[in-house]
Amino acid sequence: MLESNRSRALKGQRSRRSRVLLPYLILAFGLCFTFLVSYYFSELAEAQDQSRFRNSVRQIDDRITARIQTSIALLRAGTGLFAASDSVSAGEFDRFVQQIELQKNYPGIQGIGFSLKFSPDQKTEIIAARQREGLPNFKVWPDYPRDEYHAIVYLQPADSRTKGAVG
Repeated sequence: MLESNRSRALKGQRSRRSRVLLPYLILAFGLCFTFLVSYYFSELAEAQDQSRFRNSVRQIDDRITARIQTSIALLRAGTGLFAASDSVSAGEFDRFVQQIELQKNYPGIQGIGFSLKFSPDQKTEIIAARQREGLPNFKVWPDYPRDEYHAIVYLQPADSRTKGAVG
């Protein structure tokens, strides 16, 4: 009987120990599970963020590339205009810009123009030619002597933004 009481006492102690340990085991399991789930979701969110970032970069890169291609196409078209004629007048340049429908076909492009490089002894002739073509206030600026001049001689569309750049 003594052994039976002992055995019951041992079983009672084990039962009490397991009852005391069980909440800690459940807590440890819950914490591990919470950590694993939060780690999984943080990795998933990171992967989604990276994917969105790469997609945004690709879209921006595509838009930049398209804008550059548009600028190249306009430069080639302008090159064709000047290559096809010995001398392009202001009227011909205006018709060219009207024909390509700059505002309609190339939204965001503020204007298209032509800049001329010339020597100091050609300066007076260039100014006189532009004034004869309908720009009485045409002047080359800044107005200080130098070895080489560059002036915008044609710029379309002719609006308040572009008028100040001519010369």
